[in-house]
Amino acid sequence: MLAVRRLQMPSCESKNLKCLLVTVVANALFYNAALCLQILSKHGVLGSVFSAWFQMLQKAGKSGKRVLFTRNVDKKICALGLMAILALPAEALPAELQAGLHQVLGGAMTFLTDLKAAEDEEQQRRNAPESSDEEYDEADLENDEDEEDDESVDEDVDVAKLLGQQRAKHLRFGADDDDSDDEWGMDDEEVESALDKVNPYVYFADTMNSVASNPARVEALTTQLDDKQRMVMQGIMAVAEEMRAAAAAVPPGVNGLLGR
Repeated sequence: MLAVRRLQMPSCESKNLKCLLVTVVANALFYNAALCLQILSKHGVLGSVFSAWFQMLQKAGKSGKRVLFTRNVDKKICALGLMAILALPAEALPAELQAGLHQVLGGAMTFLTDLKAAEDEEQQRRNAPESSDEEYDEADLENDEDEEDDESVDEDVDVAKLLGQQRAKHLRFGADDDDSDDEWGMDDEEVESALDKVNPYVYFADTMNSVASNPARVEALTTQLDDKQRMVMQGIMAVAEEMRAAAAAVPPGVNGLLGR
């Protein structure tokens, strides 16, 4: 509840901090979705947490690109947390969430779509020949405009370090908190997580396959999806099967993670 209370404070204006706090909730959902939802509901913050989460997900710059949850690790954690909710039995779902399951599914698919696009971009950059500084500046101009339009640049944040080293200052309830993005920004090229070995696309496919035998759940999840969302779902399922087949084709003993 510490992260939730901090997220709801008016003084919590830093975009990096907000994303960090939401990923704390997403981690808790992935670890034990039923217990996490029970606690949020008990304290009367379930609706406000998910409302803030989805509003943050929809925040975009002039180009249409999202200005929050820019790191791949955040996209993945948020997708896994939302998908963990979809796998819960009906009796474990608070009443106020049951009516919005299609929004939970839509949010998970949005995070997965953004994650796949970002991974594809990174792969293209790795495969492309080295470009000049001018080409780099021109390619990144659009992103810079989005970040400036949102007042600050989202930078990589090492979650483990922040929770350990910055807890006393940034998660306390004092009146002198300073949530500047500059202070929260940290230059870490790689964030390692215990979730690295979890393939989110395969996890999505497994989750959807597990609820396929429950007609009521399938209806609650898919009835309000539009044609575009249905195509997105089919696309994610197809990607998952491709990755599953590729993983099965890897010889035993070869250490490789597909879909990271």
